[in-house]
Amino acid sequence: MEDEISAIWRGDAFERRGEAEFLISFIDGRLAERRLTDGPKSFVLNLDAPWGEGKTYFLERFRNHLASIGRAAAFINAWTDDYSEDPLLAFMDGIERAVSSSPSVSQAAKRTFRKVVAAGGELAVAGTKGLIAQTAKRYVGGAALDEMVQILGDSAKESAKDAGKEIERTFDKFIEAEASALLEKFRRNKKTVENFKSHLGDFVSKLRAEDKTPLYILVDELDRCRPNYAIELLERIKHLFDMPDVAFVIATDADQLAQAMGAVYGVNFDGRRYLHRFFDQSYSLDRAEKRAFLEDLLVRKPIVLERFCLPLDVGLEAYLNDGFKQFAFGPRDIQRSYDIIRSIGSAWNKSIPVELTVLFPMVLGCQMGLTPAFTNQFAEALNLRREKPRKWFVQIGNSYSGVAVDRVDSIDLFQAFVLYGQNPLKDIVENRGDDWRRWVITKFHDEFVRLNFSSFNPLDPELTIMHSYPFLIRSAGRLN
Repeated sequence: MEDEISAIWRGDAFERRGEAEFLISFIDGRLAERRLTDGPKSFVLNLDAPWGEGKTYFLERFRNHLASIGRAAAFINAWTDDYSEDPLLAFMDGIERAVSSSPSVSQAAKRTFRKVVAAGGELAVAGTKGLIAQTAKRYVGGAALDEMVQILGDSAKESAKDAGKEIERTFDKFIEAEASALLEKFRRNKKTVENFKSHLGDFVSKLRAEDKTPLYILVDELDRCRPNYAIELLERIKHLFDMPDVAFVIATDADQLAQAMGAVYGVNFDGRRYLHRFFDQSYSLDRAEKRAFLEDLLVRKPIVLERFCLPLDVGLEAYLNDGFKQFAFGPRDIQRSYDIIRSIGSAWNKSIPVELTVLFPMVLGCQMGLTPAFTNQFAEALNLRREKPRKWFVQIGNSYSGVAVDRVDSIDLFQAFVLYGQNPLKDIVENRGDDWRRWVITKFHDEFVRLNFSSFNPLDPELTIMHSYPFLIRSAGRLN
């Protein structure tokens, strides 16, 4: 078992395994306490973390960890399922897949769960909204009747009014019958709910007898759903699954979800307070250590280093890490940016390497929603988005000024490349420059010599190949 669990958490750069083991022990203990009280029996935990902090990574491995110790654990991606009218169908599908694929759940328990599925389907059908009879009465007894009288003329007014009264009497009888039908429907629905909960309770009891409880239901991406669907899902949990040995772990960005509630209830609605109705407690994932995550990426998905270049004394890991920190990137943004750089490296076929101090700032901006561009306007827009104070510097060896090293802000360095790079390469290399900018000019000189010297045409001077970087970034960004 230990080897299986270690394999599940292999590459766990955030050391989430310890958090998973703590939560299993905590939830087991809390459910045991609730069996002894008269209050709610199930337990609903909100796994709270901002977008991109690894909630999906954690939940997927948490489910596999639970399965490895013999627990029934269903996984539901609420965002991919929110096209359905009733979240109960997604719950049934997720639990059925977990139960049917688990070798540790007995056939007897699986047969009992089929009754849960049947009752759940009946309950979902029963929840379908019907036609409102009052709408028909309003149109037939009101504006439509007046229009009929106007069309028929004065000679038919009395007849039309008599007919209208008869129609209204008919609809009164219809509504009375409809009210009785609605009451009967309510009673049937209540019975259907009781039937569903009874079968679900039998199923959980069988799991308990086999030492497979609690039943865990893991819900991901709730904060990305349609607000109405998210509310309906939480209501279903509250009213249908409150029984011993059932635990929900719901991953959300709670702030984002609370704001989404405002789309339904109004901008001044206290979404956080409303969510407390459904969540028994919240657990905030430990903020990911970004450098450890980047180290893991560099090992698992190495970059072809010879296709990129940096100043002589600047390391790739340190440079990327400082850039990600400057713009407060989370793991998801880091991975996406890294994948774009790596893909460009795979596609690069020129005889000179990619200048990473130019490419990387554009990749960061692209990930933040800016259109990548080799322009000063882009650099200024990027500057506005950085965290304060400035803390992303590179060291540039400076043997030409008598100073050992120049410490240069990375965005200033990018802007220097942009400033010179608007001119033809031949004009740039004739500029001597001063301080660290001379190093920038030497990069253009190397490009001119290696790519353009033998084919130089003074009538059609070449611009730097760095102008192609934005296209490469956009193209690499289309890879999934």
